[in-house]
Amino acid sequence: MIPPTPVEYVTAALGVLCVWWTGRESLWCWPVGIASAALYAWVFGGARLYSDAILQGIFVALQAWGWWEWTHGGRDREPLPVRRARPREAAAFAAIAVVASAGLGIWMATQTDASFPHLDATLTILSLLAQTWLAKKVLESWWIWIVVDVASIPLYLAKDLVVTAGLYAVFLVLAVLGERAWRRTLAAAPGGGLPATEPAP
Repeated sequence: MIPPTPVEYVTAALGVLCVWWTGRESLWCWPVGIASAALYAWVFGGARLYSDAILQGIFVALQAWGWWEWTHGGRDREPLPVRRARPREAAAFAAIAVVASAGLGIWMATQTDASFPHLDATLTILSLLAQTWLAKKVLESWWIWIVVDVASIPLYLAKDLVVTAGLYAVFLVLAVLGERAWRRTLAAAPGGGLPATEPAP
């Protein structure tokens, strides 16, 4: 077993803070998330989990975008409210997840020496889509994160990333708590948190 590095411990701590603050809709989740993603790109690259390393690099950009969305993405550039996924969003999510996961998995399996290329690719695509929804404050983003967290724990244990596996176990608990917190926010909002309709042109 490869002993955890100090960088992995620091990155894990930042990741926990990021998810904790996300569930509480605190803007601190974004700068901390940027730092965590940048460090994890380095950790995953060293473990030959290349899809994950690429994912973390993209997360840096998504975190910056999410920061802007939460502060200016609402009507008239007001702070963004929590909402439900729209039917067209859910359908597009499912289609992109299937096609992109298969494509990335095949490429990683045939063109690189990646470990667990298909599982890693699927988790990468689901994480990207979940993070996109999180930036838009879509409640269902937490459901996808729960799936990703459950599947990631055995993957990281298999790669001797024990601290990271433990981190994803904590992420799982925080995702459940985050989903409940956002659901309460929706229930208290006008309309009782009914699924959002398509915006007017």
